Parts: sequence; C-alpha cells; structure tokens
Amino acid sequence: MHGPQQKKRVLAKLLEKHRRQPIMVFVNQKADTETLQQYIKKELHVNAVALHGSKTQQLRELALDTFREGKADVLVCTNVAARGIDIDSVSLVINYDAPFTLTDYIHRIGRTGRAGKHGQAVTLL
Repeated sequence: MHGPQQKKRVLAKLLEKHRRQPIMVFVNQKADTETLQQYIKKELHVNAVALHGSKTQQLRELALDTFREGKADVLVCTNVAARGIDIDSVSLVINYDAPFTLTDYIHRIGRTGRAGKHGQAVTLL
C-alpha cells in the first residue's frame, strides 16, 4: 500500500463488491472506529456502525443489534468484537489495520465463515 488514501480506495472497492452483505472492518485504535465509520457513511454512502471498548454497554448493544438486524451493512470495530460475539452471516472481514498478534488475527477472521457458511478475510497492509 502507499498510504491512507490507497487503503481507503481499496476499502471502497471491497465494500462495493460486497454491497448489502454483512461486513466487519477491524481497526486497532478506538478513535479510528468513529473516523472510519463516518467516512464509510458520508463518503461511500454505506450504512455503518462503530463498536469499541469506550462505548457504554448500551451503545455497544445498540451497534451490535443494528448490525445483526441488517440495518447496517458494516460494523467498524476494534478487537472488542473479535471474541465472544456471535453474528451470523458475516460474509467478509476486513482488517483495515493489521492485527498486532497472530491470535488477534485468528479471532478476527473467525467472525466469518461460521457454521459451515463461506466467508472471506482481507488484510490491508
């Protein structure tokens, strides 16, 4: 990759290709979830919600419910969503930021292809 603008272009292409499918986009920093979620909504015109550990439990549940119910196509999140959260039919996991550890990578990509369904994982470097 050649910087943040190219990452955004690749993200835009991936979201367009997988339009109307549940997609999880992982970032490493809490602040980046909000920034990227706003970019996806305003610039790419895709309904997205953000989830990170600084949100209240009520706001985290609201974001998850919105995503699970199909009212948002994209969940932009930190590793807080990588474990212990069961969301059916996630077709694509995008590691917008590469995870710091192999274990984090495994848990992130494990959100797709669950229960015998097919899914993809992409990591932007």
